[in-house]
Amino acid sequence: MRREMEQTYEQGIGFQSEHLLAISQKLDVKINEFLHCRPS
Repeated sequence: MRREMEQTYEQGIGFQSEHLLAISQKLDVKINEFLHCRPS
């Protein structure tokens, strides 16, 4: 996901593109999954 975000930015699309926002949302979901599944 990180590489896909970098490529989108490098293509000049910027951080406001719908595609990049969708990737960012997926990343947020993955981070939340990780935090909730971590042993305490």
